[in-house]
Amino acid sequence: MRTQRPNIVFLTWHDAGRWFGGYGCPTVRTPHVDRLAAEGVRFSNHFSACAICSPSRAAIMTGTTCQRNGVMTLTNSVFANRIRPDIPHLAARARGLGYRTALFGIQHECAHEHVHEVLRPDECFATDPWANADLIAHYARHWLREREREDRPFYAQIGTYDAHLNRFYDNRPPLASEPYPPVQDTARGVGVPPYLAGSEADRATVATLQGLLNRGDRLVGAVLDALDEAGLSDRTLVVMCVDHGPGLSRAKTTCYDAGTGVAWLLRWPGVLPAGRVVDALCGHVDVLPTIWDLLGQGRPEPCDGVSLAAHALGRSDAPVREAVFSHMVENTRSVRTLAHKFIRNVRPPRWPAGRKGDCAEQHEGFPGDYAKPPAGVVPCPDWPAVELYDLARDPDELRNLAADPAHAAVRDELDSRLWSFLLDQDDFIVHDPVRTPWQLATRRDLEAYGARVGRAVPAAEGPLADPCDAASAAGTTAPWPVRRMT
Repeated sequence: MRTQRPNIVFLTWHDAGRWFGGYGCPTVRTPHVDRLAAEGVRFSNHFSACAICSPSRAAIMTGTTCQRNGVMTLTNSVFANRIRPDIPHLAARARGLGYRTALFGIQHECAHEHVHEVLRPDECFATDPWANADLIAHYARHWLREREREDRPFYAQIGTYDAHLNRFYDNRPPLASEPYPPVQDTARGVGVPPYLAGSEADRATVATLQGLLNRGDRLVGAVLDALDEAGLSDRTLVVMCVDHGPGLSRAKTTCYDAGTGVAWLLRWPGVLPAGRVVDALCGHVDVLPTIWDLLGQGRPEPCDGVSLAAHALGRSDAPVREAVFSHMVENTRSVRTLAHKFIRNVRPPRWPAGRKGDCAEQHEGFPGDYAKPPAGVVPCPDWPAVELYDLARDPDELRNLAADPAHAAVRDELDSRLWSFLLDQDDFIVHDPVRTPWQLATRRDLEAYGARVGRAVPAAEGPLADPCDAASAAGTTAPWPVRRMT
């Protein structure tokens, strides 16, 4: 490995999952991301720490779990949760090593007002309001070219908002000032995944996703071209990460693989082998320690991840993890191995197991005025509290095996592994107040686990309330009907 520290260009994507040609999506046109994969290292079994933006990005940039760094939900305002001050961001760590640091475009691991405290960049470009990919490319291209004459290494974090579908769900025309007007790409067809129902709304939404990916790919191309033109490619480590899966039904905001399976690419010409694929199971917390190891800095602290530098260098193919863990705010917790996925729904799930998603529901704009259930109505009993999937036989996670006696041993082992993780991390969910029958059942499962392994569990932070308010009785704002339990 070279002794001189490389420059670092860190590319971040919103809501793109693994929707790239280099990850096997034939209908998506992302030639520049595919070039990055061909010239570097592709991690094929990489998973998000969370199914929404801020927590997943905080895990990437700190190497710590969301429970540890304090970011369990979105950091959309200055008053929202934030990365703990004793857990440094990668950008701040790089600056501490003497790197010149710059932020271009979108970050979402902290509120904009906290950028200079959390990331501590020397320079910022097009960060507020969030700019379009072409404007970000303009600033990044010129800044990178100017680094040709400098000896000081640099860290450039460059983020694009393309692939973020949410603003297009309600079918309203975009505002004239909209920096990301919807665009569709059907040049290679429309690749509707099997976990969607296949409606016209699904096809239209996927076509828009493909268009946004193609447009965001231009930013990646501009960055790679600028590095080439400045003669910096051979001394620059390029990292590309995605926060979570695309904003499709049954993907983003869920702990199915469609919501948590994400791309991770590394390129460092002359150091990392071109075209290498790492199949080891890994997660967001492993990104920072891998980068730190490649820089020759050993293990960063605090850190919950493991380094895959030896894997990226082609020196190892050994497993590094038995399981990865993901969450979705207060609703869902999951554990995934190479063979199975186990999901515990702490609230009634939005997508009942086995039910294919339909983007038409998202096109309704997620209305908040669903009819309140009548008194005494509780979530439909066939909505599962737990889900188990055999990923080899059912990669789209459509057949829930949790109630199958033949899979009871796997279910119980993964459930125990998940409870152990949540208790070790002091996840707020283990302190969940018991105010609904659903929460009571979850609480009993936690206490049964504690009794089985001889482990004390925290007390619930509230008694079973009777009567419950309508929202708590439903346990969710999902529009599917509820019925009386018999």
